[in-house]
Amino acid sequence: MSNYRGYEESAEIEEYRYYCSKKAEIEALLWKRIPVYPSESQ
Repeated sequence: MSNYRGYEESAEIEEYRYYCSKKAEIEALLWKRIPVYPSESQ
């Protein structure tokens, strides 16, 4: 059963990495949409 447990953990890590990359993509899109310095954009 230890092999199964190891597989489960690696799958969780892959899922977490995927989530992090998606989160970074979404944050990048939001930062592009939201001006960092609103006073300059006006």
